[in-house]
Amino acid sequence: MRRIQFALLTAVTVFGFASTASAADMPVKARYNAPAAAPAYNWTGFYLGLNGGYGWGQTTGNFLPTYITGNHDISGGLVGGQVGFNYQLPASPLVLGIEADWDWADIKGSQSGTAVFVLSPGGDSVKAEDLGTVRGRAGYAWDRFLIYGTGGWAWSHRVSSTFWPSAVSTSNSHSLNGYTVGGGIEYGFTPNLSLKVEYLYAHLLPTSFFQNAGCPSGPQPLSSCSLGANVNVVRLGLNWRFNGLP
Repeated sequence: MRRIQFALLTAVTVFGFASTASAADMPVKARYNAPAAAPAYNWTGFYLGLNGGYGWGQTTGNFLPTYITGNHDISGGLVGGQVGFNYQLPASPLVLGIEADWDWADIKGSQSGTAVFVLSPGGDSVKAEDLGTVRGRAGYAWDRFLIYGTGGWAWSHRVSSTFWPSAVSTSNSHSLNGYTVGGGIEYGFTPNLSLKVEYLYAHLLPTSFFQNAGCPSGPQPLSSCSLGANVNVVRLGLNWRFNGLP
C-alpha cells in the first residue's frame, strides 16, 4: 500500500514540474500600447513675416474746393513685412497678440477740375507712399486654423500731392495718422510656418497741405486745403514663428 502511495506522489510531482517547465517555455504576449496622441497646435510665440496685397479707397477732407469737385478715388499695390507675438491661453482656444507692420505702397489717384474764379484748368494727384500699423489681435483657434479681429493705430509716413493750376504745379507731402480695424484667417502649415489672409480698413485723418503755396490752414477738416484718406487693404502674409512646437 505504501509503495502505491509513494508511486502516485512521485508521479504527481514529476507531472507538476513538467507543466511548470512547459509554461515557462511558452512565448509571452506583448503588451499593447496605444499610439500617443499628436500634441495640439499651439499659437504662442514670436513671429516675423512678409506680406503683399492691394489697397483702394478715397481721399477725404476739403481739398481745394474751387478747383476739385469733391474727393477722388485712389488705388494700388503694397508690399512689406510684419513682426508680432501671439499668446494662446492655457487649455483654451483663445489667442491674444500684438502686431506691427510696414508696407511700401503705391496707392494713388488724380482728378482734374477748373478754377471757377479764373476759369483756369487744374488738377490734383495724390499718392500714399507707405502704410504702417500697430495693432492688437484677438482670435479663436481650431487647432491649426485661427480666425481673428484686429485694430489699432495706422499711419502713412509720406502722402504726397501735386496741384496744378494751369501750367504751374506745386507739390507737398505730409505724414498722416489715424486708426485701423479689420480681421483675418491664419492657417499653420507646420509648427513654425503659417499663412494668413486679412482685410484692414485704415482711416487717415486730414491735415493741411500747400500752406507753402498760400493755402489757408485751420481746424480740420474745415481748411480749404485739408487732405486725408480712407483706405481698404486686402493682403496675403507668410509668418515664421520662432516658438512653435518641435
